[in-house]
Amino acid sequence: MISDSLTTTQTQPGASETTQKIGADFETFLKMLTAQIKNQDPLNPINSSDYSTQLATFSGVEQQVLTNDLLRSISGALVGSDLTSVSHWVGHDIEVPENFTYADKPVDLRFDLPKQATQGILSIYDAQGQTVAQFPVAATDSTVKWTGEMSDGRMAPTGAYLARLLPMYNETELTPLPAYTFQTVTQVRLYNGSAHLITESGQAYTPAQVTALRAQNMS
Repeated sequence: MISDSLTTTQTQPGASETTQKIGADFETFLKMLTAQIKNQDPLNPINSSDYSTQLATFSGVEQQVLTNDLLRSISGALVGSDLTSVSHWVGHDIEVPENFTYADKPVDLRFDLPKQATQGILSIYDAQGQTVAQFPVAATDSTVKWTGEMSDGRMAPTGAYLARLLPMYNETELTPLPAYTFQTVTQVRLYNGSAHLITESGQAYTPAQVTALRAQNMS
């Protein structure tokens, strides 16, 4: 679950602040250069090419600072655009892998068995990683409805769960795969500079992880 601390905005210097700093640094540089000229040994004056080198070096640093400032501005604009591009997903249901919330109503779980699989086992785990329910699935199956009943016959408490499929070729176990559920997007937030969709289960997903989108509460 992503906490609020992950989206704390860090204040960066603006273009005007950077420009003012560069101007102040350049003024200081000129004062130092003037003092250097005044205090040079008249019998052994500094080569004019050295002054040119110093000016070129400062100019290069100045240009690099301005370039970095411009890149920060562009990056900020792109991040804002990324956030806006998925903001309309709030309130919609997205199909996402593994994590979901059980809230005293049946949950539809979808999965994709590999072509070579002859059968499979769909397992549901609680937040502590303990298996609470398992379903055998045939090669032709693609969905399971979990009513919330656990393997011991009790009903599962409301909370976060995870669904994963273990495909099998006869008795040989294949690579585990995620099962998918539809979840409602409650908010869109920035995490590490990228837009993430936060669902009702508290999980964060990138738009690339979404496999389907539908209007809320459609069955």
